Amino acid sequence: MKIDYSIFNYCTKCTLTLVKQTMRCPECGQKVRTRPYYSSKLTRARRVYSSKLLAAKRI
Repeated sequence: MKIDYSIFNYCTKCTLTLVKQTMRCPECGQKVRTRPYYSSKLTRARRVYSSKLLAAKRI
């Protein structure tokens, strides 16, 4: 299920889709997600590159 974050917010704990003006989940009180989870390609490349360096230094 893909959520349109320009219209809705999302509670990850209760898996509820809420109106954009809602900042906390009415059921659990947790702050809701206002943006999707994503990792940039640059961050992912750094993570892979640094783990390879660490592995090379151990040998």
